[in-house]
Amino acid sequence: MLNNLNQKKKMLWSFFSSIAFSIIGLILIFNGFLHGKENAFNNSRPKGATSWSTTDEAIKAFTYLPILSGVLLLILAIIIFTITFYFWIKNTSVNP
Repeated sequence: MLNNLNQKKKMLWSFFSSIAFSIIGLILIFNGFLHGKENAFNNSRPKGATSWSTTDEAIKAFTYLPILSGVLLLILAIIIFTITFYFWIKNTSVNP
């Protein structure tokens, strides 16, 4: 009974973590697409400066790094969910 309860807790935790990773990944993807340029401008501005320039590499970095991180988190969420779902089906299936 206790072992079965621990397995249920582990599976629920795995499902929760896959949902959390997917939500964080989506937030990072949207942040990269929607606010990448603004983040590059804000982080490249020297303190107290009234005018400055931001390189294209900084804009690309602040755009594509969150997108890449978000995609990797989505892939991780899919892998965790798939493995957990496989073991859940395997444990709940009726053995003939």
